[in-house]
Amino acid sequence: MVNWTNISDAMTKLGSGLTQTAITSYTLRASSNLGRSIFRFGCGCGMSGMMNPMYNSMANPLGVGVFNPYNAYNAMNTQYGNALAFQWGQSLAQQAQMNSLSTMMMQQQQQQISNLKKTNNEYAGDIDKNQDTTKGAAFNKATSEMIDKNGEAVENKSFTISHVKNEKEYIKDVSNLSKSYLADIDKSVGNKDGEITIDEFVNYEIKNGLSSSADADEKSEATKLGQVAFSKLDQNGDNKVDWKEMAAGFATFDTDTSGESKKDLDGVITSDDFANWSTKMVDSNKNLFDTTVRKNYEQLFGKKDDEE
Repeated sequence: MVNWTNISDAMTKLGSGLTQTAITSYTLRASSNLGRSIFRFGCGCGMSGMMNPMYNSMANPLGVGVFNPYNAYNAMNTQYGNALAFQWGQSLAQQAQMNSLSTMMMQQQQQQISNLKKTNNEYAGDIDKNQDTTKGAAFNKATSEMIDKNGEAVENKSFTISHVKNEKEYIKDVSNLSKSYLADIDKSVGNKDGEITIDEFVNYEIKNGLSSSADADEKSEATKLGQVAFSKLDQNGDNKVDWKEMAAGFATFDTDTSGESKKDLDGVITSDDFANWSTKMVDSNKNLFDTTVRKNYEQLFGKKDDEE
């Protein structure tokens, strides 16, 4: 259990320490008579300057009162500065608590969405800032044409991940598709930092899946479905989808649903398979998509020895 009282105390001490350091720094700087301070006050050269608060170069960095050994305001202002530091420390501690609670709520929500225990898979790494987005954008366009407005599969539509020659070639192609797709998310709706968060993933899905005339209820529903999909892809629970996790997702769309296992990972996503798996991907009551993603992850990238 996090002891927020200790964190608040620590942050308060940090705030007070930073305040006193700033006071000392600016006092020493002012006494050197090197020119105007960053607060645009005069040098305060000589006793008259130091006694005049309007021209004193030892102004409180917090903007309150005057700090110097020659005036009666010193003790009062020091106490006031410490009081502000205390408030600042409390504020930071409260913010840290809110951020921690937000993270805990996110993890609890993801656990509710999927009953599966999160894996020990390591983060695969950020997407290169120069990663090409052509393949990912092509996938997005092709799959948008695979399902009609009623959610039914459109006949004779498909997307080719790989012209499979062998397993090694398939892994290379599905990995490249994954990186390209995530780069398209990062560059079109993200902050271009190479990481894909739940907000970026959901915003991308809404941008490409809803019409501009969608109302608030439709956007709210799309947000919920996007969050479910993200949770199922985020196998290790680090609140990011990396390229290996996304590649396993693509391999799941490439897993045949007709019962013909020989078509699994054959490099072609049919409209029937995409419609089927898309439905399962946003179903918070069932884990078939999740378990298939994990199976494909293990097949593509191996299984850690310490995973159950």
